Amino acid sequence: SVLMKNDDAAGGTIPQLLEKHEFHGSTDGLILMRLARKMMGESFDKEDAASKLDLMMDTMYQFVSECNDDEVRKGIAPLPGAIQTLETLASYDDVAFGLVTGNVEGIAR
Repeated sequence: SVLMKNDDAAGGTIPQLLEKHEFHGSTDGLILMRLARKMMGESFDKEDAASKLDLMMDTMYQFVSECNDDEVRKGIAPLPGAIQTLETLASYDDVAFGLVTGNVEGIAR
């Protein structure tokens, strides 16, 4: 099963389990696939994991729904320059912009 944990990875947070470049700027689906690879080690099967992505998303939704905001954001920070860029864009009256985070609706805060 893709949700099995190896002893080294069990119980860690995303910043503890993955290098920053493996999750910063990534979609939640890609992060889940990388976590599955980390937790499964040599037994990781990409097709098996992909077939269980909906189950992993549901598990993530349930886990995050039980966390407070401080627990969710622990160890996670905006990409360098993101806040300053948004502040600069917001200062223009003639610029419309949007922000795409990669987060799925079920865990966005």
